[in-house]
Amino acid sequence: MGTFFLTFRVVPTTDNEHYYLVKGALANCWVLEDSPENAFSKAFFYVSKGDWEVEEIENFPVETTENHFIGKDIGLQNYEKAQEDGSARGCRMDFAFFWNQ
Repeated sequence: MGTFFLTFRVVPTTDNEHYYLVKGALANCWVLEDSPENAFSKAFFYVSKGDWEVEEIENFPVETTENHFIGKDIGLQNYEKAQEDGSARGCRMDFAFFWNQ
């Protein structure tokens, strides 16, 4: 099983707690799966479950290692957290918000 990284451009649904605060976000996902297709499906499921609507795919799933995130503190922390959470959920997400003005 590998760790895949992918990014969606998302907007909050009306049920999302951030609906009135943000106009959108980048959903960065670290997913433990055995194929890019399965990683995509799992990430899409969890993003949607969090009341976000996927508008665009910023980065398609790419298999990664810890070396891909050296010097990128948040990326490395999320990669490591995905490894720790692997047996539970297998998907770690981090959002970069586009705030309403």
